[in-house]
Amino acid sequence: MICLCSYSVVRCPSVGLLEVLEHHDHAVVRRRGTWTIVESASVKATKEELSRINEELERRVQERTEELRAALAIREQFLSAASHELKTPLMATQLYIDSLVEATEARRLSEEERRQRLERASASYRRLGQLIENLFDVSRPGSALPSVEREQVDLATLAREVVERFAAPARLAGCELAIRADRPVIGRWDPMRLDQILTNLLANALTHARGTPIEVVVEEHGDRAVSTVRDSGAGIASEDQARVFEKFAQVGAGPARGGFGLGLWIVRQNATAMGGTVAVESAPGRGATFRVELPRS
Repeated sequence: MICLCSYSVVRCPSVGLLEVLEHHDHAVVRRRGTWTIVESASVKATKEELSRINEELERRVQERTEELRAALAIREQFLSAASHELKTPLMATQLYIDSLVEATEARRLSEEERRQRLERASASYRRLGQLIENLFDVSRPGSALPSVEREQVDLATLAREVVERFAAPARLAGCELAIRADRPVIGRWDPMRLDQILTNLLANALTHARGTPIEVVVEEHGDRAVSTVRDSGAGIASEDQARVFEKFAQVGAGPARGGFGLGLWIVRQNATAMGGTVAVESAPGRGATFRVELPRS
C-alpha cells in the first residue's frame, strides 16, 4: 500500500513544511514547474550507512577472494614441488637397484660391493622419507625457507656419492662426468639439503648440456666451502641469468625445456637456508658454471 499525503506549498507556512519533512521519509515538491525529491535527514544518514557497509563488505569479499587465490596458488606450487623433488630419490634408488641386479647377473660384484650398494639404496629410501616430511614446509604460508637439520658432513664424500648416482644418466646423455673432490671439506650442514643442491645442479646440467663434459669441483676456501658444477652446453643469455633461480622459470627451448622449473629455485632456497649463496656464470655458446658457497660453521 502506498500512501500519499498532499500539502499545498502555497498555503502551508514554513513551519508546517518543516513538520511535513520531519514526519515523512520523502517529499516530492513542485516548485516553479519542476519536481524535486527531498529526503529527511534520517533517510540520508541511513543511506550513507548502508553505502559504507556495502563498501566494507565489498572490500572484505575482495580480500577473501585474494586469500583464496593465494591459497590455491600455494597448493599448486606444493604439488609441483612435491612431484619434482620426489622423483629424484626415487630415480636414485631405482638406479642403485638396477645396477645391483645387472652386476649380480654378470657375477662381477664382490660381497662387499653388493653390501655397499644395498646400503646406498637403503640410504636413498631414507632420504625419500625425510624429503616427504620436509616437503610439507612448502605448503605452509609464510614459510619462506625450508627447515634445516645440521650435522657434521664431509661435502667431498657426499659429492662423490651424488656423482656416482649420476654415472648411468650421464652415459645416456652422452656426457663425460668428472669430479675433483680429493680433500675432505667438513662443515655443519643439512646432508639432505646438500644432496638436493648437487642433485638438482647435475640434473640441470644433463638437461641443458647433453653430449658435453660436466665437471663437479668441491673446494675449501677458508671458512667457506665451494661447490662448482661446470658444463660446456649452450650457455645462458645474460637477460635470463637473473631469473633462472626463480620459481617455475623455464629457460631454453625444445628438449631443454620441461619439468616445473623448480630445480634451480630449490638450489637457491636450500643454499640460503644454510646461510650460503648460489651464482651462475655463463655466456651463449660457452656453457654454464654454477657456484654454491656455504659457511662451514
